[in-house]
Amino acid sequence: MRKYILCFVVAVVACERTEFADSPDLPVPLISGFHSMYSPFQLEDRIWLGGWLEEPERVPWPDKIYVSRRNAEGSWTIPRPIKWANGQLYPEAGAIAGFHINDPVILPDAGGGRWIMLYTAFPNDAIKPSACNPETNPIDCLEIERHAVGWLSSVDKGNTWEDQGIFLSTAEGVWSPGAVKVKDEIWVYYMDGTYPVSQSKIWRQRVDSLTMQPISARERVKHPGDGLSNVDVKRHGQYFFLAGNRNRASEVFVYRSTDGLNFDRSMCWPDPVLSYRGTRLDGPNIASIKPLKLLTGYNQGSGSNLIMSFQHQADGEMCSSFSD
Repeated sequence: MRKYILCFVVAVVACERTEFADSPDLPVPLISGFHSMYSPFQLEDRIWLGGWLEEPERVPWPDKIYVSRRNAEGSWTIPRPIKWANGQLYPEAGAIAGFHINDPVILPDAGGGRWIMLYTAFPNDAIKPSACNPETNPIDCLEIERHAVGWLSSVDKGNTWEDQGIFLSTAEGVWSPGAVKVKDEIWVYYMDGTYPVSQSKIWRQRVDSLTMQPISARERVKHPGDGLSNVDVKRHGQYFFLAGNRNRASEVFVYRSTDGLNFDRSMCWPDPVLSYRGTRLDGPNIASIKPLKLLTGYNQGSGSNLIMSFQHQADGEMCSSFSD
């Protein structure tokens, strides 16, 4: 396993030298043409993501949510802001008045004939640029406990959306949701706003899929190691899979569970599964399990100006149940 980790890291380096050659086992750039976007979420021929299309004119400059589409040639379009339904009055497409919004998660089978999008909401007035030097200590600029999770609904399969507001908030903050549908419930996973991130915790909140109201108290998610950030969750067969970042988002880990609450390492891929010389791989999205396909932002220091696809084959008999 250690040998495979080294080979995977070498493959990433070689791929960069060859401009990311299109190989099923090497990282492939999917989307570009923007200043900084991350936290992608792929559903078939669309990828939703959040951030800035162009370089901000000032700070704070609210994040928006965008969508990219795969065209007939198989490439992905430059992201465009999501559209609001029924001419809903917001400042502009992709934006919600008074908030940064990011980290989109799509549930196409939410029930009631609708799709649901979860997102992180952060009030614009919770960012105070005069409180710190954002280049050296940006956390002092943020009232991170004011992060919350809101939701949008769509009745036209994600072409247009209607904002339904905030539905999850806590005293320490609710951040970076992941979600799966389980019978008549939506299980929402999120990181809290504890700082430093290495001390943050992951929680699961069960929600009624029709009313979007919490069913019971939140539950602590157990996983190996210290705090994870930017979590994503995928259900596949009898298993639940949890992905997240560590070490300033330069590493991605994927854990496995049978109950959606207690996660362990999987012997089917390395731990971490992605790591590349300090490059930030912000907001991993589990696009598939076999092969393990992860989408991330790609930030080498000047903003996340690429969405990358990483693919990893699961080896051995014990991984055979992960078939798609």
